[in-house]
Amino acid sequence: MALVIKIGGSIAGSIENIARNLKSLNERCVLIHGVGPQADELTRKSGKEPRWVYSVEGIKSRYTDK
Repeated sequence: MALVIKIGGSIAGSIENIARNLKSLNERCVLIHGVGPQADELTRKSGKEPRWVYSVEGIKSRYTDK
């Protein structure tokens, strides 16, 4: 069994610190990270503006199409 942790892309640049902290837990971990500002850049290069959607609870998510 492993602990699954999802982080946003905006903090993925701090991956070394995150990995060090997870290692100190002394448990098996799976780290899933978002893409952050890189996705916005790629979206703009494709001629589109980044879009966001919000859940009823207020959770912000990136909108992607085909």
